[in-house]
Amino acid sequence: MVINKINDIAKNYDKIVMGTFKGQGYQNSRGFVNFRIKGSDVVVTKADGSFVTVLKDGINNTSVKNALEGNY
Repeated sequence: MVINKINDIAKNYDKIVMGTFKGQGYQNSRGFVNFRIKGSDVVVTKADGSFVTVLKDGINNTSVKNALEGNY
């Protein structure tokens, strides 16, 4: 089930990095989020831990790549 996958990534991530993601800032601008990475999948959460979205193969997402490089 998808919810189980989301919970697994959110709780048992390999790596967590801070970055920015569209729609999470003021008036839907880019805002700060945490990317919880497990394998190639990513769960995006707000700073308070609330769920934003899940990205299948999200390791290839531009926002995630930028965060991993320290560019946000």
